[in-house]
This record gives sequence, structure tokens and C-alpha cells, in this order.
Amino acid sequence: MFDSPDGYHRQLLVGVDERASNNFDLGFDGPLIEDNNEDLFWTLGNSKLIIQAVDNFGDDQILPLGAKISKDGLATFKIDGLENIDNGLDILLHDKELNVYHDLKEANYETFVSTGEHLNRFELTFRSSSSQLLDEEEIIQENLQVYFSNEKESIIVLNPTLKNIETIDLYNILGQSIFSFDIKSQENYIELKTKYIKTGTY
Repeated sequence: MFDSPDGYHRQLLVGVDERASNNFDLGFDGPLIEDNNEDLFWTLGNSKLIIQAVDNFGDDQILPLGAKISKDGLATFKIDGLENIDNGLDILLHDKELNVYHDLKEANYETFVSTGEHLNRFELTFRSSSSQLLDEEEIIQENLQVYFSNEKESIIVLNPTLKNIETIDLYNILGQSIFSFDIKSQENYIELKTKYIKTGTY
């Protein structure tokens, strides 16, 4: 299930069948035929699918996802339901832009997405408990998101797992300190005003 920044909901389906493959399989795969302002879909070559069948959920299986976004904001990825899935199989959303693997069986994944089509950012991967573990830093998802809101002229911090945040510092590309906030907070939403900041890379 995908909840978009502007309130669109999309359910996708993927299943395993020994008669299917990682190519387009007539009778198994279902194309996306709508043109919503925001959406999520499986990508298969130049095709966009809402239903996909493959022949395995092995450690090497990668299912690319595409997202269409019309409004900057938070998007949520979650598992809506599972049938006949081995308890030892982890289902990981890979956010390639943030270099994060997030276990969707453990918690929803919420992230900031910008307007446009994201065809190479997200993919679904799998890992069996018997396989070699990925680097621990890649698997553990802190769910801490930081971005700048032009509309609010603020740094926005999303902290859904309520991590203890002591300070937040903003530096320019030369390494010069622009703002320093001593916040000592565990709130899930923090807004830090930064009026009159010049356009640039920070």
C-alpha cells in the first residue's frame, strides 16, 4: 500500500507462481491503465504494472517501483496484507537515494518525496533469515528525515521513532556554520525557523 503526499492510495499486488517469470507474463501481470496525479507502480522495462507475478522471492529478487508525485511531501509504504509468506522472509524496501533498506514487516516506511517521477529510487527486495545479513547500518532504519521547506522557511525534522535529538546544525557547502539549534527533543515533528537564508547548498 502506498499513501502519497496529496492523499492518493494505491494497492499493489505481487505473487509467486512457478509458471511466471521476471518478464511480462500474460494472464499474471496487470498493467496500470489509470493516469492519476500521484501513483505507485511496478516498473518492468517501459511498462507500469499494478499486479506482478514472479517465480521466486529469493535473496537475488529485485522488484523496481516507480512513483509519480504531484506535490512535495511525505509518502508512506506499508504492507497491507500477506498470504503464504514464510515467517523467515524479510521484505525490504530499498530507498536507493538514501541508501536505506527498511523491513516493511517490522514497520511502515515514511519518507519525503519531491514532485516528479521517481523511476529509479525505490525497489522491493527479499532476504531469508538463513542468508548472510546485509551490513547492520543498512538494515537498521532510524526513520529520521530532515528537509528544508521553502513554504515554511524552516528545517523540518521527522522523527517517527522518537529518537533523542540533542542538536541540529546547518552548514553551507564551505563547511561554515549557518545555524545551530540546541533542541533536546524526542518529538516526532520538529520545525526550525531559518528566515532570510540565502539560496544555496547546505
